[in-house]
Amino acid sequence: MWVAKRGRPKSEDPANNITSVRLTDSEHQVVKTAADRAKLSLGQYMRAVIVEVAQFDISRTQTSDQRDNNTIDTEH
Repeated sequence: MWVAKRGRPKSEDPANNITSVRLTDSEHQVVKTAADRAKLSLGQYMRAVIVEVAQFDISRTQTSDQRDNNTIDTEH
C-alpha cells in the first residue's frame, strides 16, 4: 500500500542563521508599515530588502573594481 509523504519538503537552502537588529520605536514603525503595505511579514520584508540592497552593493563595487582594473597606468 502506497502512503503519501506528509509535511513540507526540506529546503535545499534552509534559513539557519539568525541576525538581530535593534530598532528604535520609530524605525520599527516605519519598517512595519512598509512590510504591511507590501503584504509581507516583518521578517520576510526585512530579509528581502537586506538581500536586495546587499546584492546591489556587491554588484556596484564589483563594477567599480573592474573599472579600476581596466584603467591604463600613465604614471610610468
